[in-house]
Amino acid sequence: LTTRTLGLVLAHHLPWTLFSGFILASSLWAEIPVMSLKRSIIFILGFTALATMTHASMSPVKLMQRCVIYSAGLSAMISLLMMVGLPADCSSIASRPGLAGMSNHPNTLSAVMFTGWILALGYKPVSSRENSFLRLNQIAILIALVLTGSVTGILVACVGTISYAMLITQSYRRGIMLLLGATLTAAVILAGPDNVKSMAFDAVERDESMSGRDTLWEDVFREAQKRPVFGSGFGGFWYEGRGREITGTWNPRQSHLAYLDVYVDLGAVGLMICLGLVAFPLWVAASIRMGAHGSRHRSTMGSMIALGAALLATYGFSQSFLFRLDQFGMLAFLWCLLLIGNRDQNHMEAEFRDK
Repeated sequence: LTTRTLGLVLAHHLPWTLFSGFILASSLWAEIPVMSLKRSIIFILGFTALATMTHASMSPVKLMQRCVIYSAGLSAMISLLMMVGLPADCSSIASRPGLAGMSNHPNTLSAVMFTGWILALGYKPVSSRENSFLRLNQIAILIALVLTGSVTGILVACVGTISYAMLITQSYRRGIMLLLGATLTAAVILAGPDNVKSMAFDAVERDESMSGRDTLWEDVFREAQKRPVFGSGFGGFWYEGRGREITGTWNPRQSHLAYLDVYVDLGAVGLMICLGLVAFPLWVAASIRMGAHGSRHRSTMGSMIALGAALLATYGFSQSFLFRLDQFGMLAFLWCLLLIGNRDQNHMEAEFRDK
């Protein structure tokens, strides 16, 4: 605002700026216009803040990495200290065993942990002192993630780690990893997907219906068909008590399926726009912008793409996170997408030139 360059910043990220206008306009046809308007403004302010941070530094990627990784690491350390030094009620909740720490739920803490873990894989410290501090953060993040007992969080971290390894490794090693993946897939098919699913849920002692989410998806999709083109307005579907109206028994506040919640809010049009905004840039970056093997550029780009791949391929089928900036994973993911799409003078190739 003081340099009068906000318009130029938003023009650099025109697709996201247009999307912000679209969700703001969705309040015109929303079921509850005021709620859609409020949630649209929250997203727009968050997007604007991340966009300006992207252009306010000559090392915007390093700024993002340090903010996200060390925030996650600090959260892990504080949560572990709470578990050791305070009564159990201060770091866990009775209804869900596992480390919640400074968050309100183990699943919430696990999302912070796997986000920090995946992005830390690609961060190369500039000094030996920072390298030691980074390793300390990674150890704390990993311990806290395991102690949350979140199967989804641990799975997302594993998928992100494997994706990162495939992105930065040499082509022949990538071929070996793909062959192993194909072999595992074939084994699952031969054993029977339903049998493997049952064994997996039994092994982690979880309900095979995913706490009723399978029937919830059917019920929410049926409701969504009432407004299939433009949806109920951004954030306008899940008003207070909507979950109980749909299920008749419990009161969910989301469908626990990211793509379904985008569909109910913004319809088929919004879902197609969503996939274009979050998936297409990752595909382009993985195809033509990875950088040389062994470079800082490749490591950083690999970790950002791996985070996106893990969120979209795994986390999105358990948690409705897309465009919800109150969730740490989406906040970091949006920041990564803006960095990947940045074509200003401080773009990634310029920041990591000769590194």
